[in-house]
Amino acid sequence: MKNRLKIIYLSLVVLLGSSIQTFAQANLKPITALALSDSLKKASQLLVDVRTPQETEKGYIEGATFINFYDSDFVEQLNNLDKNRTVYVYCQASGRSKKAAEILIGAGYSRVYYLSGGIMDWQKSELPLKTNNLK
Repeated sequence: MKNRLKIIYLSLVVLLGSSIQTFAQANLKPITALALSDSLKKASQLLVDVRTPQETEKGYIEGATFINFYDSDFVEQLNNLDKNRTVYVYCQASGRSKKAAEILIGAGYSRVYYLSGGIMDWQKSELPLKTNNLK
């Protein structure tokens, strides 16, 4: 009986985890560089750069909050963001930002977008980057 309950419990955990991931993937919202540039003109937006410090030294979008994807407390830092604000996430090409967006959606954030094509598309669109030292 005890083993049967463990199996049922583990099955539910697996199903729930799978459902949350599927939900997050289904609710992923990409945004283009030009659309993001327009959206950032609104005061209530939160922009998150999930690249490494070495990457951000080469240029970043003005107003960004920096949360290194590879930090050991990355998920905790993401979960400390204001859930009442729209969150835009970007990285170099959109792989890490897409994963960060999934994490945020899974944690209950409802307005999350990731920059399609990352900072590379931002640059291709000839949008401005800040390059001053962040330290």
